[in-house]
Amino acid sequence: MKAASCFVLGVLAGAIGVAAAEDEGAYRSLAVFARSLHYIESSWIGDVDDRALIQAAIRGMVSSLDR
Repeated sequence: MKAASCFVLGVLAGAIGVAAAEDEGAYRSLAVFARSLHYIESSWIGDVDDRALIQAAIRGMVSSLDR
């Protein structure tokens, strides 16, 4: 699971890096996301489904565009 989340974060980082070469704010936001994911994985009692968390985060980002 951790390998999957690292892969997805790498892909997201690459996509953000290309789209936001001039905007360091996107990198800071991605770092906050990565730290949050790590905190949840290490602190949550019980199993954490990394893929489900990341997919929920993406759904949340997309749904916020409709507001």
